[in-house]
Amino acid sequence: MFDPSNASHSIGTVSRATGLTADTIRVWERRYGRPKPIRLASGHRRYSDAQLRWMQRVARALSLGVRAGVAVLASEAELDRLVGDAAPGEVEAEVAPLVEAVAARDRDGLERQLHHAYHAEGALRFFDRHLAPLLRVVGDRWASGDLDVRHEQFASEVSCALLRDWRLAARTTTEAGVLCALLEGERHAIGLHMAALTVSTHAVPTWVLAAPTGPDAIAERAATLGCTAVAVSVSSSSTGPTTTARLDALRAALRDDIALLVGGAGARRVACDLADLEVLDDCAALDRWLGRRHDRRPKR
Repeated sequence: MFDPSNASHSIGTVSRATGLTADTIRVWERRYGRPKPIRLASGHRRYSDAQLRWMQRVARALSLGVRAGVAVLASEAELDRLVGDAAPGEVEAEVAPLVEAVAARDRDGLERQLHHAYHAEGALRFFDRHLAPLLRVVGDRWASGDLDVRHEQFASEVSCALLRDWRLAARTTTEAGVLCALLEGERHAIGLHMAALTVSTHAVPTWVLAAPTGPDAIAERAATLGCTAVAVSVSSSSTGPTTTARLDALRAALRDDIALLVGGAGARRVACDLADLEVLDDCAALDRWLGRRHDRRPKR
């Protein structure tokens, strides 16, 4: 049920959060009757949290090749099926062999399973159906005491190494590319490597600063490489005014023609009040942004 009191998101905010253009959202409203916003006295549209989450899921379905007319009109259950969502128990059962390999610290077994899943499904579906659920389940098992910090570190280490290998094996063009970086104070690198692999699937040159780096040094490196964008990963553990200040300093240090992309679980909380940057909630949103800017993927 649409709650007007919770309609706090402008169409611009929704556009940035989903990767959908404002024109697309308006066309859906006219053509399909969804999403139906509340209208302010000024005529501006406002959307609820639930509507924003729904549009993010519809955008995810579009990134998987589903037609807009199907995704927008789908029921919640149908949308679950289209985007591959599953109940928590189903997710844990699906990644159980991966979790078993982590519990046994079986590097060969874990690498073999992840490698097969990545090449069978491609980067985005691999992230959604295998890697992200694996990391969530391992984190939950650690919190409950079934696994310990060594297992979480093992899963992250193996995953990051494979993500790096797959990125380095990708074909690129000579076009100016994207620099993926971590800000000072950021301790988690796996989101960075997921973003870098997503960039490489577009045949765009990709550089990675895996060590946490200051804003001025990131800007200098981006200028030296002739990058068109800098992508920064912010985990949920790095939210706070210090990270916001560092992002603000990075935007000020970058040339105006270099886009600043901010993603990760903590991105929206630290970047919501900053201007001249793109907040991308997941790799599917990054994939759509890249597709609009410079898609050079080989045609199949």
